[in-house]
Amino acid sequence: MRNIRSGFSMMEIVVSLVATSVLTTGLMSAMFLTLKSTDLTLTNADELISAADILNEMLELQFTTEILSNTSTKFEVYIPDQDNDGDEEIIKYSWSGIAGDPLYRKYNTDNYEILQNVYQFNVSYIVDGTRTVAVIVKLRAGSSTANTIQTEIPLLNMNAMVAN
Repeated sequence: MRNIRSGFSMMEIVVSLVATSVLTTGLMSAMFLTLKSTDLTLTNADELISAADILNEMLELQFTTEILSNTSTKFEVYIPDQDNDGDEEIIKYSWSGIAGDPLYRKYNTDNYEILQNVYQFNVSYIVDGTRTVAVIVKLRAGSSTANTIQTEIPLLNMNAMVAN
């Protein structure tokens, strides 16, 4: 009867482990060099998410009853009474226009920073006749142009007039 071989010899296992180690080391070196050469500043996810959160917060502007002032880097509006004091609320978003400065939100008398490191904040308006029907907000957080997002906010209250 013949001896039936059931398995690998020690030499075959050692050779295969060495070959696998060489291949793994080569792949890891290639991955390391690829990661090292990749520009990780193309999109900063944290800044982009923060900017998206701010634009989501700005949806409150859809209830605008009057636009008090509007420039490309600032706008101030009235919205209906939110705190049951009988007076409309004043909301203002403003940016200095200087890259890296923060974006501010003023709600009645409370003024606070809502986003740091702003490189672009533009407000434009869609007008139909004498009425402003939508606000377009473009926001870039951080220096990368990949961090630029834009939204169009329809003004549901058709009494929103074009500011002088």
